[in-house]
Amino acid sequence: MLRFQELAFPAGPLLQAWVCGGRSPGRGVQHAVARRLGIGSSALTFLERSLFLPRLQITQPSVAFVRHGRKVIRWRGSNAEVHAEGMIALPQGELLDVMNRPSAEGIYEEIWLSADLAFLVEASPAEAPGEIRLLPSPSADLRTAFDRAVTAITARNGVPYRLARHRMLVVMQLTGLMSPSTLIQGLSS
Repeated sequence: MLRFQELAFPAGPLLQAWVCGGRSPGRGVQHAVARRLGIGSSALTFLERSLFLPRLQITQPSVAFVRHGRKVIRWRGSNAEVHAEGMIALPQGELLDVMNRPSAEGIYEEIWLSADLAFLVEASPAEAPGEIRLLPSPSADLRTAFDRAVTAITARNGVPYRLARHRMLVVMQLTGLMSPSTLIQGLSS
């Protein structure tokens, strides 16, 4: 399992601007983002206080893994809560209200993995967006696939493009954001 200190996220303002609308998030909030063109991005959020994000638009199919704390999500009259060590799969196009809350130890930490839309259209042009899926106890296979996809995006030594692409496809398939047949089609391109 990846550890906070081992992630090779470059420092940058991208996620801070996305989360806070260009405003400084203040004390106790840290963000880092890494992007691999044509495949996707990965983001790390570390909080020491609660953070409410109203009307968050999901523009790319994404998977969030909550390492510490809990994430409460509301959308279209539904609610979901993701506890530590749980995941949630979020299809493109969803509009959410999100509350990230630290654990009893005062820490909230999550890692996001988002697929590039051009990459998904190339892999599966006719596939409709999936549904929000709560994964409270992700399998060891999914956790390993998620870690490998994050590494494919964040590694400084560079994972080959075709391997990084495959790793992202596996995560999208295992979380239900893409169908299993897409994985087979994606491997051939």
